[in-house]
Amino acid sequence: MRTIEQRAAEFGRVHGTKELAGLRYYTGGAGESVFMLPGGAGVGVSWVDLALALRGEYRTITLDYPPTAMTLASLADDLVALLDAEGVDRAHVVGQSAGGMLAEVLTQRAPDRVASLVFSGTPCCSTLPGTQTSSSRGGAAPRKSGTSPDR
Repeated sequence: MRTIEQRAAEFGRVHGTKELAGLRYYTGGAGESVFMLPGGAGVGVSWVDLALALRGEYRTITLDYPPTAMTLASLADDLVALLDAEGVDRAHVVGQSAGGMLAEVLTQRAPDRVASLVFSGTPCCSTLPGTQTSSSRGGAAPRKSGTSPDR
């Protein structure tokens, strides 16, 4: 098994590092875009294993969050600018923990830019229009309002 240092070095070799308006981001691979938003630590290389696994069939994009405090809304707007700069019309968005909350805000602000949405380790606090969630542990996944689990 390769060490994390070896995998991170490979990530660095196959992902170009770019900057846009104070955001450092990484992109590599070709195909449909998968935008991976890290958790609270805000370090793009945290997606090293998934980014390397996807690079043969997908273009992966991830970023380091800026070191200064920002609102999720302003950061989501910066993500749209990043997608514009990379020529990405729509992306599959994956958010880990706090990155999932950012993915939700991105989806609210620019729903036409999100091809699909995946949450990983993200609190279930959906405010997406037309969804409701269960607040109990192990509860149901979000569903459209007006539907019941048995339909």
